[in-house]
Amino acid sequence: MKSFDALNSLLNDNFLYGHQWHLHGKHPFFTSDYLCSINAEKFWSSNQSFGDRDIVIAVADDGCLIDHFSNHYSDNIEAFTYIENGKINITKDKSKAQKVFSDKFKHGTAICGLIAGPLSNSLPVGIAPTVKILPVRWPYDNKFIINQSGFQQFVKALSDKVDIFVNTWSKLPDFTLNNENIDLISSLSFKGGRRGKGVLFLWSAGNSNCPINYIGAEKIVYSHNFNEEPKSASNFSNNLSTLSNVLVVSAISPFYEKASYSCFGPGIDICAPSHDTYSSNGEIKNLGLTTLSADPNRYTHNFKGTSGACAVAAGVAALNLSLSMNQTANELASNLKSRACKNLSRNYSSFKSEVLNSSNNVSKEFLFENEKSPQKLFEIFYGSGKVSV
Repeated sequence: MKSFDALNSLLNDNFLYGHQWHLHGKHPFFTSDYLCSINAEKFWSSNQSFGDRDIVIAVADDGCLIDHFSNHYSDNIEAFTYIENGKINITKDKSKAQKVFSDKFKHGTAICGLIAGPLSNSLPVGIAPTVKILPVRWPYDNKFIINQSGFQQFVKALSDKVDIFVNTWSKLPDFTLNNENIDLISSLSFKGGRRGKGVLFLWSAGNSNCPINYIGAEKIVYSHNFNEEPKSASNFSNNLSTLSNVLVVSAISPFYEKASYSCFGPGIDICAPSHDTYSSNGEIKNLGLTTLSADPNRYTHNFKGTSGACAVAAGVAALNLSLSMNQTANELASNLKSRACKNLSRNYSSFKSEVLNSSNNVSKEFLFENEKSPQKLFEIFYGSGKVSV
């Protein structure tokens, strides 16, 4: 096994690493080191570690191009899983790699890349580039089949094989897991998991700039139909945030503000950096996450959304777990929240959602009364704050 210094030296000439502002706060297009990062670079240097190799993270998504996660320096694939003929398959046999990947779907590869892209002198690296990932591919039939029973099957099959379970899918306005799934996840808060200390679940909040929990008079827009007509609701619910080993993750911009698209509201546990737009010399530009991907050139500069934020949070969780492998899932969740950074924009008046008025016209409104305490408003948009190593 190569030394830390030998592995770290791979990054010195890696041009793409310079674009990974979420790791170190820098970017070649910006002159100062002020972008919102999780300081992974500082963690690596201080701890002489890129993450404990015994940590395994399941990523439930549209699959993964697993060949991208093995090179001369590491092999970050623990196994991969998929459903075939109604049966869950968990395998390490890379001759079956196409079972967990289709070139039509590239989202899961980028998620895995943000978490554990291996160390390289030419490609983007992950936040915890020496931990193991276990990609999960959802069944597909014209659209991905993500249902309560399927989720339960995957969790049960992997409950003793992983430390962290990443879910980048959500549902609006009503995202409530059934009692069986809630009980299953809750039972894994202290026991089960690869280490017998439980499984931490991370869930992306969604990209519709609306609350995940809300009951009120406002008809809040959360989607649009094929004719671009708004779909709205005045009742939103998400029952995941009641569980101590689940973190619901919202997105913040590279500039320390709530991401313009990120869902929010009571129930958000923590936030993490992802893409957003910004203005430069009168021109609107986009700054995305640079990550390993399934694109022909093997990377993208423009990964987006609360999916990206959730993956970033998972990488941070892996590094924090590396510091003490004796943490239970509940303790890890609590530690991530207690260490979260609160140095974020508090210009809450700009955080407005689209609502329908009595004439069904769309306007932008601030949904939470201004007399709420600053701490309550902070929690509505950022949870405990920005994940930090």
